[in-house]
Amino acid sequence: MTIIPKEFDITRTTASKSDQLNAEDLIGAARTITLSAVRIIESPDQPVILNFEGDSGKPYKPCKSMRRLLAYFWGEDVRAYVGRQLTVYNKPDVKWAGKEVGGIRVNALSHIEAKKTINLAVSRGIKEGVTVSPIAIGATQEPTWTQQQIDEIHAEAKAEANGGTEKFTKWWSSEHGKKVRGAISKNKEIMAEIKSACEAADTPPQVSNEDNPFGDQAAQ
Repeated sequence: MTIIPKEFDITRTTASKSDQLNAEDLIGAARTITLSAVRIIESPDQPVILNFEGDSGKPYKPCKSMRRLLAYFWGEDVRAYVGRQLTVYNKPDVKWAGKEVGGIRVNALSHIEAKKTINLAVSRGIKEGVTVSPIAIGATQEPTWTQQQIDEIHAEAKAEANGGTEKFTKWWSSEHGKKVRGAISKNKEIMAEIKSACEAADTPPQVSNEDNPFGDQAAQ
């Protein structure tokens, strides 16, 4: 897949205008979130609203099966949920109106002692086993990156590094950079390559005095 510089990437303009976290927001990587507030409202479809740190006004609104999962593991009193962590991911085979559209599911929780599988209804008369793993309190799980994703992020980072340290640092510290840099930050070879690219871009080109506007001949 070709890496497109962000300023030319039309997909940045296609994000859905939504008031909640969507399955599409989790394509490619799971996300561990820390709950900052929990509300129950009068709504037939989405009565539970889970705000989390850094949600940018887009809370997680769990479906009925995930509400059952939370009640099973964390209990009925949602006031206890604040400060706890859960890992959400996009399950692509979730169906709506008979079609696979994807949906948000939970596969890890803090404040549980051990990994456990429970049966949850996925549709009328059909149940499936859902396995939930424990999250160490205060821990942040890093996404699992595919090789294709690593290659794409590597290429994007290299392109930024070719513009010099200042440009690369700006990308690395951006919201987007913080989201994806975990794919390459622990790879010593990639980081060494990027550092070299930054240094090469920062170094003034070596030219002869004849071609150098600031060389000795330029002053003559």
